[in-house]
Amino acid sequence: MSKKVLELSLSFFLIVCALGILFAANSINTALESYLSIIEEQRATQEEVLKSARSAKEVLYEVGIAVSVLSLNDEGVLQTSEANKMLEESVETISKHSERLGKLARHINEFRINPQAKR
Repeated sequence: MSKKVLELSLSFFLIVCALGILFAANSINTALESYLSIIEEQRATQEEVLKSARSAKEVLYEVGIAVSVLSLNDEGVLQTSEANKMLEESVETISKHSERLGKLARHINEFRINPQAKR
């Protein structure tokens, strides 16, 4: 009889161990899936941040070009027609990144060209 009890005890112990291993594997799988989804969300967020930063960099670059063109035009280094073409290109590039900022830049440029028409 003690041999049968020992075998039953060993069988029960092995079943409990197997269930524990299955439970642990399931928990690890769930944790791994959560971790991977968090990593994917972070990657997507980082891509959005990089895209926004690149867009802002390009807008600031175009604003810098516009300021330089205006300065060179005021000093007589650039002809007004050439300056207007370069400024229009800058305004178009800014409009590609931000419609509202492009409209603002366009209005500023139009006022610069013809200040009496706006008053």
